[in-house]
Amino acid sequence: MPVTSELPFTSEIPLESIKHRYLELVSSDLSKKTVLISHFGDLSGVKIESLLKITEETILETGSKRQIMRSICSLLIEALQNIANHSAKDQNGKANSFVIIEHCDFNFTIKTGNLISANEIITLEQKLNTINRLNQNELKKRYIETLCNDNFNQKGGAGLGFLTMAKKIDGFLDYQILNVTKNLAYFTLSLSIPHQN
Repeated sequence: MPVTSELPFTSEIPLESIKHRYLELVSSDLSKKTVLISHFGDLSGVKIESLLKITEETILETGSKRQIMRSICSLLIEALQNIANHSAKDQNGKANSFVIIEHCDFNFTIKTGNLISANEIITLEQKLNTINRLNQNELKKRYIETLCNDNFNQKGGAGLGFLTMAKKIDGFLDYQILNVTKNLAYFTLSLSIPHQN
């Protein structure tokens, strides 16, 4: 079962309220966290490159070591590639995607959201729940098996991106999938990295 405590969305949201929900997510619990980066909108290659550069600088400004910065940026690349490769579009051609990077006393957290096709929900849930049941040794084995799998392809990667993320956080892929319209759903993901890893 997905853990949803970090992502305060209801089980169903109208398309026009996604940005409002994103703003709520950014502004909640500001006494316990610092929002380092937040972006709402489509993510082009130029925007992704810019976000990565800003993230590197901002994390180092927190006093964190370069090793932590590299770990966070590596995870961020995987999360942003997932959005770039798998986002669905609304009737206006927008993915309504977001990325938020937060910092608190114990960890950094990357939160992302994007539209997906409703017919992908079952497959995506099965994939994520399977990954969340694996320990680190099982994750490594599944990662290698996936690389060697005939179904591996450039667009989907047969779940390789999620496996990579799970390996990097050494933990749970915290996600929600929310109904938006008959044909669209909204996928949110939260990934935490401790200060010392």
